[in-house]
Amino acid sequence: APEDTAQAPEEVTGTSSSSGGATTVEPTSLLSPVWLCKAMILAYCFFAAGLGYFGLSYAADKISPNVYHSIILINLIDIPGYLLALTANVFGRRLVQSVAFAIAGACLFFGMSFDPNGYSVLCFAMVGHMCLNVCFSTIYVAVVDRDPLSIRTGVMSLCQLGARTGLIFEPLYGKLPASAFCLRSIIP
Repeated sequence: APEDTAQAPEEVTGTSSSSGGATTVEPTSLLSPVWLCKAMILAYCFFAAGLGYFGLSYAADKISPNVYHSIILINLIDIPGYLLALTANVFGRRLVQSVAFAIAGACLFFGMSFDPNGYSVLCFAMVGHMCLNVCFSTIYVAVVDRDPLSIRTGVMSLCQLGARTGLIFEPLYGKLPASAFCLRSIIP
């Protein structure tokens, strides 16, 4: 009979005892180990993107001889960065995000080998900043796309906590010379 093959939905994914009683954790709860692990991975992505993104903005005076050119160009590069995030619809979010993180890391790594008194470090920083915009956009999409509505707010809060944690460390890295700063931005 078809009723025999139907299975009951899983009600308990984990238990914890508090004051002698057992409590259940819903499969779509943020406390579920599976969802918590996924949320922590996204929070780490936010941390890494925030460390580089806000760090480049914070250290605009160290990446070119003219601080005003740095600020204007780094902020203008945001526009094509957000437009490039649209490629996630074609190539997939994970691939676009991974490639963007890799390009941002490579740009910040190679940028440290140039003299910050020229504009070459600024060019590398602009491309890295643009790729970090793509990363932020794809992470936001990941939260909306894959997380159930019941935990979306909690996951987003955890991700923002990760980004703000990266932001806390930025003043420490901003005091480094440009070459050391670029290296620290790619190794969170």
